[in-house]
Amino acid sequence: MGLSEYNVVIDGFATTLQLSDEDAKARGLVAAKAVTAPPNKARTRTRTKKV
Repeated sequence: MGLSEYNVVIDGFATTLQLSDEDAKARGLVAAKAVTAPPNKARTRTRTKKV
């Protein structure tokens, strides 16, 4: 009886749960695929002056 990871959204926040297969099936969840990091939304610095 091993635990598997499941990605869920709770109150608008994405989180990963470790549940047994029986618990996940009772909640209607499917196994999580590889989690990728969200893209970095930070702006790159633009140069307006000569250095």
